[in-house]
Amino acid sequence: MAINFAQTFKLFMTSIFVLALAGCELLEGPIEQSVLNQAIANYSGLCACPFSLDIAGNLCGDQSAYSQGAADATICYISEVTFDMITQYLASN
Repeated sequence: MAINFAQTFKLFMTSIFVLALAGCELLEGPIEQSVLNQAIANYSGLCACPFSLDIAGNLCGDQSAYSQGAADATICYISEVTFDMITQYLASN
């Protein structure tokens, strides 16, 4: 039986994040930032987050989808990245 490096690596990385969510100090690293960046980039509007800029170059602030609680709002902070998001990100990258 051949060892599939990609599958083994994904399993290893998933295990690390399971440990992180169990209390190890591995959270808020580059994977979480990548998940967050991807989520914000995939938002279809201009004002995804309070720190996003509107078309005039001003901070969106309270006018952001996030602040308004819009149904299509994205996550805006690393603390909102979940284990499922990390797993999906690792599976697709």
